[in-house]
Amino acid sequence: MKRPFILLAAVVIAALLLITALRWRSAEERGAAAVDEDAAKLRVRTFWAAYNHANELRSQGKFREAAIAYRQSLELNPQHEDSLYYLGTSHYELGEYSEAAATLRKMLELNPQSARAWSQLGNTLSVLAPGAPADFEEARRAYQHNVEINREQSGPFLRLGLLDLNQGH
Repeated sequence: MKRPFILLAAVVIAALLLITALRWRSAEERGAAAVDEDAAKLRVRTFWAAYNHANELRSQGKFREAAIAYRQSLELNPQHEDSLYYLGTSHYELGEYSEAAATLRKMLELNPQSARAWSQLGNTLSVLAPGAPADFEEARRAYQHNVEINREQSGPFLRLGLLDLNQGH
């Protein structure tokens, strides 16, 4: 009788130890998950603060400062299309046409169906300014992509006409 009692007590003690260990591990995992969740929330808040600050600077015509803030937002979310687009247009406004084109191409890698990115790429590649890339054929292809995406938008058609005019056609 003594032996089954000792065996039963050992099983109960082992079960209690197992339950305690599982609870401790579960609490530790919940704590780690809470830390991860807090870090993710902070990252999102920091992203939107940087993005909104960049928009404010851009709307004030402070394109250099806006570009810096858009880069900060892109460090937190490298695939944010609006940040890429407005970084590209900020470069354009600063006369940094090669940087603008590179940024817009990066956006088009993420979303090849972005009519506004195709349009702005066409604008950037067809601008007649010192230091501009002036790649009229690529600009034409960019405007044509825009037309394929949205035939109801008149801007790309007008830009194609202006492109022909600037090329003497």
